[in-house]
Amino acid sequence: MNPKEMTKPIARLRAAAEAHKAMHPNQPLPSVLRVSDESESQGEDSFEMDDDAFEAENFLEQQNIQRLQKQNAQKQAKRTLDPKVKNSFLALLGLKRQTEDVEVGGVKYTLQSITNKELTQILNTVKSSADLTSQALIANAMKVEYLVYAWCGVDGKDVDDFISSIEEKRDAIENMDAEMTDILYETFVSLRDKLRSTVSKETFEGEAVSNLKK
Repeated sequence: MNPKEMTKPIARLRAAAEAHKAMHPNQPLPSVLRVSDESESQGEDSFEMDDDAFEAENFLEQQNIQRLQKQNAQKQAKRTLDPKVKNSFLALLGLKRQTEDVEVGGVKYTLQSITNKELTQILNTVKSSADLTSQALIANAMKVEYLVYAWCGVDGKDVDDFISSIEEKRDAIENMDAEMTDILYETFVSLRDKLRSTVSKETFEGEAVSNLKK
């Protein structure tokens, strides 16, 4: 329809009727959108925008608003991630840590996933240690470094609340009983394997040790 024609009330009424038919092809045309034979015979120039015509335009406006709201709701639904997918995505970005708890002697210890940046720091720290002359020493040093970044809580409290630095945390782990560090490390490995289910523990650790020897 010519844009100039749309300035005429009867033309806008017809447009409203056509839009309603397109959106609701199986519904009867509301009375407010019907152009009477009398109005048709009078012609567009003599047709006045009476209350019925205004109501027709309001009706069409409401239809457009409802259509836009429905479209926006559909777009929002597509943007909304499943909580599990969202958590996994945030974990991959390092924005949300995954955690796992283990209880030892009535005390709950919390381990968290580590970021790729932290893994790089672990490898660099171990690689720079000149006294690591065997694979066994390297593996033990890596265990300690993993726990430096993965151990994050005790009985629901943040480890950083009572250990002020990385060095102090490393000293605390190195002075733990060997069995204790094994339990904490195994908990971390369990968590890591859940997040990296496509990579076996042996392959991952083998690649890490191999990188240290380069």
